[in-house]
Amino acid sequence: MSAGWSIKDHKNQLRAQYKARRRELEPAKKAKMDAKIVASFTSLVSYRYAETLLLYYPRADEVDIRPLITAALSAGKRVALPRCKNAGQMDFHFIESEKDLVPGTFGLTEPKESCPIFDFEKEGKGVLMVVPGLAFDCEGYRLGYGKGYYDRYLENRKITCAGLVYADFVTQHLPRGRFDLPVHFIVTEKGVALIA
Repeated sequence: MSAGWSIKDHKNQLRAQYKARRRELEPAKKAKMDAKIVASFTSLVSYRYAETLLLYYPRADEVDIRPLITAALSAGKRVALPRCKNAGQMDFHFIESEKDLVPGTFGLTEPKESCPIFDFEKEGKGVLMVVPGLAFDCEGYRLGYGKGYYDRYLENRKITCAGLVYADFVTQHLPRGRFDLPVHFIVTEKGVALIA
C-alpha cells in the first residue's frame, strides 16, 4: 500500500470493483444462486428458532432476499427492516407485508415511519440479523457501502448476524477499520460457513 493510501481509499476501490462484478452477473444464473442462498438460510437451526428477523429490502443487484422476507412472515416470525435517520443512525421497523414499504434514503426501500420500531432492550432475544455487504472475508468481516449504519447499530447490541453473498464474493481478507464488526456466519449458494 503506497504512502497516503488509506483504508478508506482501499475500501472505495474494492467497492467499485465488486459493484462492477455484481452488475455483470447473468440474470438467470443470479436468480438460481439467490434461490439456493435463501433455501440454505431458511434450513438453518438459527433461522428456525429465531423469533425476530432483522432483514433489509435488497437492491436490484444484491442477493434477492425478498422470498426470505415472505417466508419469514408466512412462518409467523416478526420481520423488521431498517429505516435510516440523520447522522448515520437507523431504526428497524416491523412490517407485515410489502404494503408497509415506501421509497426511502439512498434510493432504498424502507418501512413507513408509522411502522412499529423494534426495541432491542425489550425484544432482543431470539433475534437474527442479515447484514448487507458487497463482499465478506473468511473471518466474517464485510465490505459494506461505506456509510457505517450497521456498525453503529451493532456497536452496543449483541445480535447474531449473517452475511448472504455469492461464493465468488468471499475473499481471504478485506481491509477493516477499528469500528468494523464481523458476522457470525456467511451463507452462499455453495453452503454455510461458520466464523470461529
